[in-house]
Amino acid sequence: MDENGEPCVICGHHTLWVPGATEVIPPYWRFLDTWSTPARILDGSLHFACLRTAPFAEAFRDELVTLLTAGPHSVEVRLAGFDAPVAVERNVPGYDPEPVFSGTACRIFGSPNGTRFLVVEEDGPWHPLRLDQARLLAAGEPVHGEVFDTYIELERPLTTAAEDLSFPELVDALDLAAYYPDADAVQLTVFGYDTERQVLNYGTKAPLPIPAEAVEAVKDLLAP
Repeated sequence: MDENGEPCVICGHHTLWVPGATEVIPPYWRFLDTWSTPARILDGSLHFACLRTAPFAEAFRDELVTLLTAGPHSVEVRLAGFDAPVAVERNVPGYDPEPVFSGTACRIFGSPNGTRFLVVEEDGPWHPLRLDQARLLAAGEPVHGEVFDTYIELERPLTTAAEDLSFPELVDALDLAAYYPDADAVQLTVFGYDTERQVLNYGTKAPLPIPAEAVEAVKDLLAP
């Protein structure tokens, strides 16, 4: 997440990078905001808590699946700032178009070489899994994501020593707790805090919220 700490594209509040709770849409994806008229090319950070409750969650999910499974393709769309429809060329190396599992809570897509999986929840959030992570799930082990040594410029100064804060205390101090419903499960490491610039250097580790049916599906997919 290169632009860690930037405002969420849905709610406008800052994002603290936590695996399974936030993600980023890179500019090179050319992700189309198909629910707006005219559409926009959307990029930036977002809270999954915001996506789950957004009225366009289903449209977002469908655009994500198309983008990551269609291979090289072109989409003709009317974009903001253009008088005529524009052909948007997209080529994001991703996953096979047919899901290897479809359930009530999510779908799972596999990569062509079988080394990666993508769990897409029906209300929008997505979770890329490496093969080693999928094997952990199949073995009944929790899978964690980890963020190392990243930064955020805070909107307000911290009134407690940064190194003494837990993650729930940090998001409470920043009025961001609503966007991190599983904050108690997040491990926070503070590497430094520049009080003059209000820049926090931190890392996080958190369990990935993989739906139970996806865990069972991965077990079946990787069964000998």
